[in-house]
Amino acid sequence: MQYTFRPLNDPRPEMEQALDRAIELSVGSKQYTIVDGQLVYEQHRRYRYAFTLESSSWDLPDSTDFQLQSADFDHLLVELSNTKDDRVTITTMQRLPERTLSYAHLVVERAHLLRKMKEALGQVQASMDLGLKLFGYLDCPDEAVTSSLVDAISDVFVPDDVQRLAIQRSLASEVQMILGPGGTGKTDVLTAIAMLHAILYKSRVLITSHTNIAIDNAIIRLATFFRKHGMDCFLEERNLVRAGNPHLADLETDAFHNVTISMIVNDAIEQQREEITRLERRREKVLLDITEYRQELPIQVRDWNQRQEEIPLQRKRIETELECLEEEEQRQLSPIQAQLASLIKRDKKAIQAMKAAKATWQAEEARLMPLQQRYIDQWSLYEAGLKKLEGLHEYRPVARVFVQLLTGKWEKALEASVEELAALLRTLQDQMAPIQERIAKAKLTYGQAERQHADLQPTIDSWTKKRDTQPAHYIQKQAALTQDLADLERELQAGNPRIAALEQALIKARQERALIEDALAHLDQQVEDAKREAGRLVLESAQVVGATLTSLYLNPTLLNQQC
Repeated sequence: MQYTFRPLNDPRPEMEQALDRAIELSVGSKQYTIVDGQLVYEQHRRYRYAFTLESSSWDLPDSTDFQLQSADFDHLLVELSNTKDDRVTITTMQRLPERTLSYAHLVVERAHLLRKMKEALGQVQASMDLGLKLFGYLDCPDEAVTSSLVDAISDVFVPDDVQRLAIQRSLASEVQMILGPGGTGKTDVLTAIAMLHAILYKSRVLITSHTNIAIDNAIIRLATFFRKHGMDCFLEERNLVRAGNPHLADLETDAFHNVTISMIVNDAIEQQREEITRLERRREKVLLDITEYRQELPIQVRDWNQRQEEIPLQRKRIETELECLEEEEQRQLSPIQAQLASLIKRDKKAIQAMKAAKATWQAEEARLMPLQQRYIDQWSLYEAGLKKLEGLHEYRPVARVFVQLLTGKWEKALEASVEELAALLRTLQDQMAPIQERIAKAKLTYGQAERQHADLQPTIDSWTKKRDTQPAHYIQKQAALTQDLADLERELQAGNPRIAALEQALIKARQERALIEDALAHLDQQVEDAKREAGRLVLESAQVVGATLTSLYLNPTLLNQQC
C-alpha cells in the first residue's frame, strides 16, 4: 500500500484570524497574591521559590509565564513551575529580595502569550514551513513505507505488531495520533520514530508539548531508551537536546549533562560562571559587611554622643576627687608644717643671734685692735725703761752715779718714765677689759646660737622630709586620677575612632559593591551572549530537540530550524 504525500494549504491566514479573535476576547490581566516565599532550589543561576497563594485559586497550567510585581520589581518575568493546594512554585533567573519574598503579586496578561504567538507567526516567511513546525509535519517519501524500514533498527528496538504498525503509519503520514494505555510502549514507539528520522533519514526531529513535565518525561524516556540499547554516543554527541528550562530535577543531574541545554550551555560559560560565582560570593560578603556597618554605625554614634555627655561629668568627678585628696593631704601636713614652722622660727632666731653676736664681736675687735696695738707699743717702751732701771739698780750706789753721768740717764727720770708708762698701760688695760668682756660674751652667745642651730638642723631635716615625702597611696591615687584626666582629654580630642573607621569602611564597601555590580553586569551580558551563541550552535547541530510550545513560539532559534 502506498501513502501519497499531500501538501497542506497555507494555514497562516486562519491561524491569524483565530489569534486576533482570541486576543480581542482576552481583555485585561489577572493578579494572584503570593506571600511567605522560600528558596527551595538554586542551580546554574536559576532560582526556584515556593510561595503561599492568598485568597485565589489557580486556573492556569504549569509553565505559564507571569510578571512578578513587588516593592522591588515592577515587571519581572517568572515561570510557574508547579502548584499544589495553596502552594505555588515559580522559577526566575535572579535572586528575590526579602521584601518580595514576604509579599508580591503574580500578574498574567490574558493576551500576552497570544500576542507573542502572533508576533512569531508574522516573523516566519514560509507559511508551509510554519505549519510543519507548529504541528510536527515531516516530509515523507512518496513510496510506501514497508516494514523493512522498521527492521533496520531491530538491533536496537524490536516492536510488536501493533507498535510496528504505529511506526509505519507515522512514517508514512503527515499527522499521526497514537493512543494507548500505560505500559503499551508509546514512548518506545516515539523513540523509534525519532530514531528512524534522525538516524536513518538524517532528519531533524522536534518533540513539543504545552507543558514542561510532558517534554521532560519524553526526553527522559528517550535518553533511557538510547542508553538501554547501547546508543550512549547519540547522547554524548548532543544529538538529543532538551531546550528551555526543565521542570523535573532529574534533567539537571550529571546523567543528562549532554542533554539539557542549560547544562550544555553552562559548560560553555564555565569560566564566566566561576568568576560570577566568585563575584557573587564577594558581593554577598560586601553586602553583609555593609549591613553590619550600617547597623553598627548609628549604635557607635549614639554611644559616642552619650560618651560625650558622660566625659564632662566624669572629668568633674575626677577633679573633685583630686581636690578631696589634696585637702586630705593638707590636713595631714598641717601639724607637720606647724611643727616645722616652729623649728624654722627657732632656727632663724639662732641664726640671727649668731649674726648679731658675730657682728658685735667683730665690731668690738675692731675697737680692740688699735688699743691692743697701742698697748703692745707702750709695753715695749715700758719693758725697755724697766730693764734700764733694773740695770742701774744692779750697780752700787757710787757706780750707779758714775753710770748715770756717763749715760745721761738718771734714775729718777727713768723711774718717772717707767711709772708713767705703767700708768698708761693700766689705762689701756682698763679700756680693753670691757671690750674683751663684750667680745667674750658675743662669742659665747655665738657659740650657743651655733650649737642651737646645729641641734635644730637634724630635727628640721627630719620634719622637712616628712613634709616633702608624700604617702605612697596618695602618690598612686593622684597619679591614677591625673592619668584618668589625661585619658579623658585625649578621648575627647580624638573622638570615637571606630566611627571614622566604620564610615571609611562603608565608603570602601559601597565602592567595591559598585565595582562588583558593574563587573557582574558586564559578565552577565557576556554570559547571555555566550549562552545564546552556545544554545544556537547546540540547537543547530542537534537531531532530536524537545521543547514546550511556549519555548518554540518565543525562541527564534528554535522557530527558524529546518525539520
